[in-house]
Amino acid sequence: LPSGLAVTMNAESTALYCTGLSAHAGRPGRVTFYNTSTASRRLSVSVVSNTGHTFNSSIELAGHGMASIEPSVVDQGANFAVAVQINGGGVVGEEIAGSLITEVPCAAAGVTRWYATGFNTLVGSSAYLSVYNPTATAAVLNASIFTASGFSAPQSLQGFSVPAHAQTEIDLGTEVVNTQNVGVALTVLRGAIVVVGVQDANNVVSLDSGVSSVTNESVYPLVTTAQGATAQIRVANPSNRRAEVTLDVALASYHVVPQTLSLAPFSAGLINVTPNPAIPAAGYASLTLHSSVPVISALATGTSKWISLSSPVVPGNAFLVNDFTDVGFG
Repeated sequence: LPSGLAVTMNAESTALYCTGLSAHAGRPGRVTFYNTSTASRRLSVSVVSNTGHTFNSSIELAGHGMASIEPSVVDQGANFAVAVQINGGGVVGEEIAGSLITEVPCAAAGVTRWYATGFNTLVGSSAYLSVYNPTATAAVLNASIFTASGFSAPQSLQGFSVPAHAQTEIDLGTEVVNTQNVGVALTVLRGAIVVVGVQDANNVVSLDSGVSSVTNESVYPLVTTAQGATAQIRVANPSNRRAEVTLDVALASYHVVPQTLSLAPFSAGLINVTPNPAIPAAGYASLTLHSSVPVISALATGTSKWISLSSPVVPGNAFLVNDFTDVGFG
């Protein structure tokens, strides 16, 4: 389940798990809970750091109420996860980075497969996978890496174990040095995990919730084409077949020729949206990616000096749109 919003309101109890709260480039941020129901909810909150230190508390959340917790309540640690047990349904959680420019929803359950791409480990950038184990037994996973030069399975990331109710970070830069556009596939051999990618690009931190399955089609609405901006669709091919990728661009009244990418098996590549002489600078574009085989994709936006990563939104029939950062929309 992608978030608490997918859980029925009359559930007797629910849970939310939030990871990726990292102190890279400053404060680790916060988790904000919002009660979409009219009834009050009691939240039992547990914060754990990468050093194993914990903090436990409870929150009374009124109907349509909102409350936040900062993981810095734990005295020791550089990165954190938050687990919440709730007496009922309808509560959602949002992780907000300390920079206030990126956020991802908390998860309502762990996954056994996780995919993301677009990470940079270039000089001046660093990329991490924040992994939290919400179960009572150790979780074990294998990691596969995809780059423009092909596939790797680092020995240190095979049979990687995360203790029960523990959080840790995997530093991709120690395994893939000075590389642009790194794709990752995690396969859980035992248990289930919650994962968020943390990209630090020249002290600009972004959070990437990743996806739990590869797909032949992804949609990216409202992608900037502004002058001076950078916008790319980054793609990784985890299959043993060549991926023929087409990106349809809907932009104002312009007719834009579809952009294409031919991607070798077990490799990664990208399509430039801006700057791109084939795509005019005319506000926001809506992008639809089609692939001949299921692939991993991500949107990278920013400038020539830094990027911010995000994965495609999983289609659904319920969404909550809220200004959790108090800085407005734009």
